[in-house]
Amino acid sequence: MNSRIIKMLGFGIWMMFSIQASAQDIMANGGTLTVSQDNPGGSGAGEGSLKLIDNNPNSKIYVGGVTLPWYMQWQCNTPVRAAQYVLTSGGDAPTRDPKNWKLEGSDDAAAWTLLDTRTNEVFAGRNEARTFDIPTQGIYKYYRVTISTLNGSTAFQLSEWKLLEGLPPAAPTVLAGLATAGSEVLLSWQDNASNESGFEVERSSNGVDFVRVASLTSNRVSYAATGLLVNTSYQFRVRAINTYGNSAYSNTIILSTLNQSGQLTDVTDDGGVLAVSKDNDGGPNAGEGSTKLIDNNYSSKFLIFGAMPVDGYWARYRSQTPWVVTKYTITTGGDAPGRDPKTWKFQATNDTLTGWTDLDTRTGVTFGGRNTGYTFAFPNNTAYSYFRLLVTQNNGDGGIMGQISELEIWGMSPNAPKVPADLDVTAVTFTTATLKWTDNSSNETGFEIEKSEDSVNFEAAGTVAANTSTYEVPNLLGGFKYYFRIRAVTAATKSIWSKIVDTVTDYDPNLPLTPRNLQGTPLSETSVSLVWDDRANNETGFDIERSVNGINFTPLGSVNADVETYTDNGLNLASRYYYRVKAKNTFGSSYYSNVVTVITQGKNTAPTLDAITNKDICTTDSTFTFDLTGITPGAEAWQVVTLAVTSSDATLFDELSVTPVVNGKAQLSYNAAKGGTATITVRAQDNGATFNGGADTYTRTFTIVVNPLVVNIASDKGAVIPRLETAHLTASGADTYTWKSAHGIVNGATTPVLTVRPTINTPYTVLGVNSRGCKDTATITIQLQGNYNIDPVNVLTPNGDGKNDRWVIWNINTFPGNEVRVLDRSGRVVFMQKNYMNDWEGTYNGNPLPEGAYLYIIKLGTGIPAAQGVLTIIRNRK
Repeated sequence: MNSRIIKMLGFGIWMMFSIQASAQDIMANGGTLTVSQDNPGGSGAGEGSLKLIDNNPNSKIYVGGVTLPWYMQWQCNTPVRAAQYVLTSGGDAPTRDPKNWKLEGSDDAAAWTLLDTRTNEVFAGRNEARTFDIPTQGIYKYYRVTISTLNGSTAFQLSEWKLLEGLPPAAPTVLAGLATAGSEVLLSWQDNASNESGFEVERSSNGVDFVRVASLTSNRVSYAATGLLVNTSYQFRVRAINTYGNSAYSNTIILSTLNQSGQLTDVTDDGGVLAVSKDNDGGPNAGEGSTKLIDNNYSSKFLIFGAMPVDGYWARYRSQTPWVVTKYTITTGGDAPGRDPKTWKFQATNDTLTGWTDLDTRTGVTFGGRNTGYTFAFPNNTAYSYFRLLVTQNNGDGGIMGQISELEIWGMSPNAPKVPADLDVTAVTFTTATLKWTDNSSNETGFEIEKSEDSVNFEAAGTVAANTSTYEVPNLLGGFKYYFRIRAVTAATKSIWSKIVDTVTDYDPNLPLTPRNLQGTPLSETSVSLVWDDRANNETGFDIERSVNGINFTPLGSVNADVETYTDNGLNLASRYYYRVKAKNTFGSSYYSNVVTVITQGKNTAPTLDAITNKDICTTDSTFTFDLTGITPGAEAWQVVTLAVTSSDATLFDELSVTPVVNGKAQLSYNAAKGGTATITVRAQDNGATFNGGADTYTRTFTIVVNPLVVNIASDKGAVIPRLETAHLTASGADTYTWKSAHGIVNGATTPVLTVRPTINTPYTVLGVNSRGCKDTATITIQLQGNYNIDPVNVLTPNGDGKNDRWVIWNINTFPGNEVRVLDRSGRVVFMQKNYMNDWEGTYNGNPLPEGAYLYIIKLGTGIPAAQGVLTIIRNRK
């Protein structure tokens, strides 16, 4: 009796059990083994040929530098019929496995009959036993396997070879299980057969009516039963099968799912914090740093250098929220099994200061596969926030303490919404089914509903808001059986699925049933092939419709009854089309099938647009327009091109626009708001899309530089000058200048330099023009120092008393060239003098003017407004 370790499915739960040689094993009845080339140490060496028949999968024959073809031959004591044979791969180096071989039978070891041929075979695991049926059987004394090709190496290895009679397999035993979620239990059993082709797992809710829930391959010793109902009891049993019959059933076990409504989730994906006792020498973010432990990449790994410490090494994960964890998965590294964990504890706590709770302990574990996930389960109903894998022994490497590709921690949120109950179908129509359920939760944000046509493969059917208990599923086919399920969701988590219910939608027996499973395949750049399933037996034909937007469909064609194909020709390349089909007869038409989307072959070519020259403007007062040319949709002349224009600086323009394309041209207009530089992008897009790697856009860029003309004026005496002082005003920034007429201009009205001698505060304005015709104006105001405003006295009393005997105009002397006039009421000028000297005594032609009011007008010079007012003459008053 020999022992071997077998990995339970992908869950990595390990169990030790024994396999005894049975009457099914032809070689157990005695015989002689010969090989074409043995291990150099001989058949009895540690890796000699006798290891092929020692019933120990952990031993092997090894032949370095093997000569191919290589054969192994078994001589039976008496002729026998072999129905199957088993080859078990070696424990390392998959390249040494056989790839191509043949099995032959003979009565005399001289004339051979071909019984089986295998090519391109691959052993997925190490020490993996694979059973092969023999299609051509007979009674032979000699059997020979001839290997012609290995999987890459020049060395050969094989652990076991068995020849089996055609008998049903032995029954599995020791069926056991563990509930790991509200919807999952894990099963494991002992495989007592060496000739099974697989296993069947059956489930019952009452212990009487069992249904098959899984068909598994040979050598499987575990199964995860999923899709179960929360807090519900089930019974399970297993049997082995092969071509020659089924084994008896294993023992039956009763398991209840957990009273946990949350989905099993990888806790390490919740955004928590990972910490390790010792990191890779390159740090956590190095190529083999600790972050690789939870990066969901099974090809990367966390590698720790150095010898194993006395107290081991650990990886700790602090989750964002508490989780009820029931299993974890360790994915092995890609090489060096000696670095794998061997002995460890999986622990949890809610307070690292108060100590850790051991949830699972493993000792003496070896992992056969590289980059392979192994899952370990344990009972637990407590929610924790800290989880730790504490490894205290590896599998023998003394220089590297450990490597792990991935650590996944599987748990359920204690805050998950409750599973909806009592799901039922309350009404059906030709195209809808109305569902009703009981909302068991108080914290859901909504519900997700799924539908299926086979109760296995589900797809989304709709969502509803919280506190809803009904939903009408749309878009169903008439006369068809559907399956439905529902779950409650929150923003953070989801419940497990409810029970599954089914119904058959209504249909009119006079009308044909709706065709289903419409599929489309592009045949070329211009044609599409459609196929569908005809569900009716009373149709007279089918109508096919097409759409370019999935909304507006038009009739395309018709085919006769029982025809399930149609070819649509004359299409555009790399274009998307939508199709639907309905059946028809003399009573009417069915509902439409599903809508299928098809993209024709080929690639859309990009539109064209001529290059655009850069622009340089010097004004913000004008709108500029120029032509865009060379605009085409590319090779697809039937397409339409639209243009869009954008600027790298949107604030630079008051206007930036482009007109529609007409005859391959468009116009771009812009009006600058300020000075600056912007990159302008003109984007041409056709309506051909980008399917199949095509292009539907083309861009051109150019720059617009806005450099406005700025004219400045500078005074050589500054802006404030003394009275009667001459100043020179110099304009700059333009090429030519024109000064606006103003008081005090001496000369230079059309030159850059203007000479002025103002007698009052005076603004001077110049218009500058550059060689490109850009214009700008500037103004400077020259002010006089002090107060020189004239101040005429408004009373004249020429009576010889020395007071107001002469009319005085204060400050008149500061205005050379002034002219003073006095008018009587009739408008007659009674006094006029240039450069008035404040010496008029109120006379006209030497005679005194009569008393009264007189109008005066004082002209101070060109560009200065005249001053006027009323002067009163009074006589004979002292």
